[in-house]
Amino acid sequence: MFPSTRPSILRVLVLTIVFISVLVLVASSFSEKGRSVWQRPLNNPQSHDEQHQQHDDDKPTPSHELPIRPDDRFDPRCSAFPDTGNVVIAVKTGATEASEKIPLQMQTSLRCAQNVVVFSDMEQELGEYHVYDALDAVPDSAMEGNTDFDFYKKQQSLKSAGMIDSLMKGAKDPRMPNDLAAWTLDKYKQLHMLEKTWGLYPDRDWYIFIDADTYVIWPNLIQWLKTMNPAEKIYTGSMAQWDKVKFAHGGSGITLSGALLHAFAVEHNGTASDWDVKMHEECCGDYVIGKIFMDEHNVLLKNVWPTVNGEKPTTIPFGNTHWCQPVVTMHHVQPPEMAEMDVFERGRNDAKRPVTFSEIFTDLVLQSIPEKSYKDWDNLADDVKGHADSWDICKSGCEDDPDCLTYSWDGDECAIGKTKIRIGAKRVDEAGKKKWRSGWNKTRIEEWVGRQEPCDLSTFKAGDEKTR
Repeated sequence: MFPSTRPSILRVLVLTIVFISVLVLVASSFSEKGRSVWQRPLNNPQSHDEQHQQHDDDKPTPSHELPIRPDDRFDPRCSAFPDTGNVVIAVKTGATEASEKIPLQMQTSLRCAQNVVVFSDMEQELGEYHVYDALDAVPDSAMEGNTDFDFYKKQQSLKSAGMIDSLMKGAKDPRMPNDLAAWTLDKYKQLHMLEKTWGLYPDRDWYIFIDADTYVIWPNLIQWLKTMNPAEKIYTGSMAQWDKVKFAHGGSGITLSGALLHAFAVEHNGTASDWDVKMHEECCGDYVIGKIFMDEHNVLLKNVWPTVNGEKPTTIPFGNTHWCQPVVTMHHVQPPEMAEMDVFERGRNDAKRPVTFSEIFTDLVLQSIPEKSYKDWDNLADDVKGHADSWDICKSGCEDDPDCLTYSWDGDECAIGKTKIRIGAKRVDEAGKKKWRSGWNKTRIEEWVGRQEPCDLSTFKAGDEKTR
C-alpha cells in the first residue's frame, strides 16, 4: 500500500468500492468455509501521526482452465485487448502463500488472461483455481539425501490434515536461518514448470513465467509481444547476472517464444529431470534456465529492463531512467498494492495507450508522497551520501541544495536523492544501531515533473530505448 497523507475522497471511495468487489469475487471462489484472501480489510493509507502511534507418452490436458468471467466485458483492459488464446502465463507460488496471493492476482492483474496455470510445491484446489505440484515428477532417488526436500516431504504429510498454513508458513531453512524453507525449494520447480506448461498448453505463441507477487499490465504485455516473432527462438526479460551467465530474473518475468519452449520441452525433453540432482549445487532456477539456453540452445537473453522490472510503484526509481518506457511487469507487489494498481488501471481514460512509468508516477505515486517526514522509513535516496550529526542537519543539507528531491538519515549517514524519486518502505534495524527517517521536497518534485517533455508513444519501445 502506498503511504499517503491526503488521499482524495474520490480516490478512497473508488478504491473501497473496487476492493469490496474484488474481495467478494475472490471469497465466492472459495470452499464452504469462505476463507477470504486477506485476514484484514484494505485500509486507507495512514497519516504520519497514525503510523507512529504503534511503534509419459500421455500428455496432460488442462482440466482446470480459468473460467471466462462474466464481467470481463466491463473491464477496459480486457475489451481493448481480448485474449486470443496464443499467450500462456505460468505462475510460481508455494503452498504456504498460495491462498493469500493467487486468487487476488487472478482477479486483478491476470483477469484478462484465459490460459493461466499455477504451479506450487503442493497440489491444491483454491476454489475455482487448480494449483499443480511442480515437483511431483521428481523421483525419490533425486530427493534422497537432499535436505532441500525435507520441507516438501513435511508438507505432503500435513496436506490431508489441512495444517499447512498453521505449521509451515514462515518456516526457516535450518542451514540458512535468514531464508524461508519454501524459498529453498523454488529453484527445483522452474525447469519442471517449463516442461509441464508446454504439456498443458502446447503450440502457443508466447509463454510468460512469473511469481505470485508479479503484477502484469496486460495491455502493455500484448502490445509488447506483437513487436516480436514467436517463430524465432526468443528468451527475454530483465537481466541479472551470475557466474558470467546473463539470465532473466524470474520474479520480473521470463518470456519465451513458442519456438524456444518447443525446443526445450519437446526436442530436448527430459532436461528438467537431468537437473533434479545437479540443481542442489546451483543458486537459483532462473540462472539455470539462462545457462541451459546459452549452453545447449545457443540462445542469449534479450534484456528489456526496465520495461520488465523487479520493482514496484513504491520502490521504482522514477526519473530519467524510468519515465517514458512502457511497463509490462512489476515485482514484490503485495495483495493490497495489487488492488490499488487494479484501481489505477481501471480508471485510465484510454486502455489502448501504453502505461508508462511517468503515468504511474503522476497519476498514482505522486499523490501518495508525504508532505512530512517519516520515521522508521527509508526512501532509498542514494545519489550523495555523507556523515551528518543529526536529522536537522541532513534536512538542511537538502534544503540548501536546489537539486535535492529526497533525503534520508540513518542516525549517522545522510543520503540525498537528486535524480531518482522513490517512496521507499518501512525500515527498522533489529539490532537497534540505526534508525531511519526520510523526507521528500514535494514542491521540487512537482516542479521536476512539470519540466518533463511529453512521452512519444507512437510506437511501443521496450527496454531502455529512448522514448522522447
